[in-house]
Amino acid sequence: AGFAGGGGFANAGGSTGSAGFAGGGGFANAGGSTGRGGLTGGGGTTGAGGSSGSGGFTSMGGNTGGGGTTGDSVRFVYAAQDDGTIHVYDINSGHAPVRTFRFTSSTKVDVRGAAAAASTHRFYVMFNPVTGNGGHLVCLDLLTDKILWDNTSYGPRVDRGDVTPDGSKVYLPSSEEEQLPYESVVNAVTGALIAKITMPPMTHDTACSVDGKRVFMENKSTDDRIRTVDTATNAVIATTDAFGGIVQPFSVTASGDLAVANVEGVYGFQYADLSTGKILGTALFTGTTLNGANWPHGIGMLPNETEVWAGDRGAGNHYVHVFDITSLPPTQTHVVTISNDNPHWLTFSIDGRFCYVAGYKGLNNPTDVVDTTTYKRVATLGPSEDLLEVDISNGAVSAVGDQFGIGRK
Repeated sequence: AGFAGGGGFANAGGSTGSAGFAGGGGFANAGGSTGRGGLTGGGGTTGAGGSSGSGGFTSMGGNTGGGGTTGDSVRFVYAAQDDGTIHVYDINSGHAPVRTFRFTSSTKVDVRGAAAAASTHRFYVMFNPVTGNGGHLVCLDLLTDKILWDNTSYGPRVDRGDVTPDGSKVYLPSSEEEQLPYESVVNAVTGALIAKITMPPMTHDTACSVDGKRVFMENKSTDDRIRTVDTATNAVIATTDAFGGIVQPFSVTASGDLAVANVEGVYGFQYADLSTGKILGTALFTGTTLNGANWPHGIGMLPNETEVWAGDRGAGNHYVHVFDITSLPPTQTHVVTISNDNPHWLTFSIDGRFCYVAGYKGLNNPTDVVDTTTYKRVATLGPSEDLLEVDISNGAVSAVGDQFGIGRK
């Protein structure tokens, strides 16, 4: 049941099912590895009330502990879902579910992003109400699962932002659905607004560099560019030339020199030199055909910056294309078969061993876990594209991943 690819692409169906995964055939595969052990659940946590503040800010009593304050070294995936819950999975135990707790009392929301800072052991969820206005930025303690605050004062909507690694600032877009020409800079400890950075309207995906010195921003207007902001001054210090269309999800190398981006009108992706602003070229998908009017949405690079993984799009196109980027132009090497048509987002574990591929937003499709060494599916998570790795060691947060599949070389 794999992809009948030509041109030497490795066929990458999933791995064989085992207890806890979808049994009775599990993950179809020609050859391949066996799935990991069963998904044994753990206890959940319950939310508690909070006191209302002013200006849209609420200080929350939050959930009772369960935040992994064990002395053992553990690796988790924290995944925020549109039902207002965060699901925690144990990476080293076959991504078995550990616990579930709430980040809001609402049971139906539009989650737009997630971010975390190891230094302050804080986790952030950006979400919008399904009806009405008031975009939320929620801050939780990773050691207790407690909601620390929930601020709705930044504007009618929010979008997929990021936090600096030192845990000092959150860069928060004003939403692809709003004609607001700015991006907010938020105090990541208190939730207070620090500044607004002038941008073209419809600010959207925003990713911090791994060294915390820069933040990269795109928007859904016809500006078609990525901007680089200095986090010390909150000033725009570089702007790319126009891509071939509206910029969608993107990824950057740790050096901040190379960006790869989904672009409307491109069945594949484009790549740019962020230091010069030049668009270097276009890498097109091969072995598959665009099906439908929507363009690919979901891209990332392995932490070691050797491969770009990019989701396909359209009915029947349940694939992720893998490109070698050790030299340019990129060269397609694999087509990975996943469980969902229209994959919408992907990111990686910190070590790059696993790629997390989410289905189309809002359809409650499962998130596939793909082994990046075999290019085969090995597990399934609940529906979430707003997820990242959190490592706990000796009762402290030792490392966090990123919702963006960014380079860490």
